[in-house]
Amino acid sequence: MSLPQAPIFSSGEDCRPQWTEATAGYDGTDEHLRILGKPVMERWETPYMHSLAGVAASRGGRVLEIGFGMAIAATKVEESAIEEHWIIECNDGVFQRLEEWAKKQPHKIVPLKGLWEDVVPTLPDGHFDGILYDTYPLSAEIGRAH
Repeated sequence: MSLPQAPIFSSGEDCRPQWTEATAGYDGTDEHLRILGKPVMERWETPYMHSLAGVAASRGGRVLEIGFGMAIAATKVEESAIEEHWIIECNDGVFQRLEEWAKKQPHKIVPLKGLWEDVVPTLPDGHFDGILYDTYPLSAEIGRAH
């Protein structure tokens, strides 16, 4: 018998104001990423993230990835025959990790800093051949719709 899990968000909780500057808590074995105590990504998600990456990169060309996390999907996208890989990430610590990771990749990486809701309207229309969306909801309200 499993115990009921506590909700991830308390009623009305909104993490947006603190999220950008909050510590990105990667554990020592790189199995978990937590931000503000929230379970953002875990290594067991790899098969699912690789499936998303395969679909997003299946047409080649330019891929837009929204949310970087632990680079699980991003690394898989980089194994595909693509031209460019644009990645939106809002958390400072995760973005720093993205910039370091990008230096070692075989394709052109375009790191974009900010909340996806703010960055997407600035992107060129019809520019991407595939889009991978996997962000963490930043509020109880968004979590219900996510």
